Amino acid sequence: MSKYSTKITHIKKLSKAGIGVNQLNKKIISYPTSHKIKSVSVCIGVNDFYKDKGIETLMNTIKRTFPNSKIFVIQGSWGWGNVKKDKSSTIFNYYKIFHIFGAEIIEPPIGYGDPHRDKKTYKTIIKTIEMKITLISDTHNKHKQITADLPGGDLLVHSGDISSMGYEHEIREFCKWFNSIEGYTHKVFIAGNHDWGFQDNVEKVKEILDFYTGITYLQDSELVIKVGDEREVKIYGSPWQPWFHDWAFNLQKNGLTLSGKWEGIPDDTDILLTHGPAFGILDTVDGRRYDNLGCELLVERLERLNVKIHNVGHIHTGYGYVKKGDTHHFNSAVLDERYIYTQKPMNINWNPDTNEVEFV
Repeated sequence: MSKYSTKITHIKKLSKAGIGVNQLNKKIISYPTSHKIKSVSVCIGVNDFYKDKGIETLMNTIKRTFPNSKIFVIQGSWGWGNVKKDKSSTIFNYYKIFHIFGAEIIEPPIGYGDPHRDKKTYKTIIKTIEMKITLISDTHNKHKQITADLPGGDLLVHSGDISSMGYEHEIREFCKWFNSIEGYTHKVFIAGNHDWGFQDNVEKVKEILDFYTGITYLQDSELVIKVGDEREVKIYGSPWQPWFHDWAFNLQKNGLTLSGKWEGIPDDTDILLTHGPAFGILDTVDGRRYDNLGCELLVERLERLNVKIHNVGHIHTGYGYVKKGDTHHFNSAVLDERYIYTQKPMNINWNPDTNEVEFV
């Protein structure tokens, strides 16, 4: 295990360069079992003994000691013994055996040199298990103003109110813009209470959405994306809110229909997009900081879920971030109460395994 893998798992007792597989195995055996550690990186170089039989024992020991962890194997150097002249497929086949034990092999290999000083390799691991996410909401036809503040990444999410009244031309213009944004692997959005067209002009909106293939619209539906080679992340989106002067996607406050919408959120949802906030969480306006406008039924449902990220808008002055329990809550409304762009998109690095969030 490397001393440079601190952002993943840094166990000082085990982080030592230049020890053999069997020595490392003995060190791990002496370490107490930990269910909290979610990812472990092991840098294994190739020397004269690259047919070492101790690999299976090492992998099983790591699994027993860190049962909830994902194992990343770095292909170390070829710099010892006679192997420095051997760059054949024999070496690469050696690393394939780690797949048998469920480990993820980090590409590319370090090659000839010293793996213990190559910090770039460990940055590769971090990128493998982290997602770069941008969160926005409530652009209200002013979406082009924020384009320069969208740096790119794995995922861009928008929690509704893309328009003023959800007219066809507004929806078409937003989708054209959203589709054209470069640098994101996935772009996902939902509707809000201003976006009438998604409720009243369904067929026409479907035509627009079908035309722009680089974006995903969610309405009581989900999208599953992959992080790295294996890790799946489930995103679920829903536009409904408690009744507010008969705007779009309004349902009776604390009513059975609204409750049913929240019950439809899958239990294994990782990222939840709703237009309105949950009661008591980023849901107040200026001058009424003790008057919570969020949905009480949504709070009840969240308490029974294990959502990691919840992104909302709707209440523009609720803009901000808070963590409640294991859930990261974001109100990412980019326009203030005067509908002026003063609140920047939120850019984060998120590790889906450890649920750690870093603002960038």
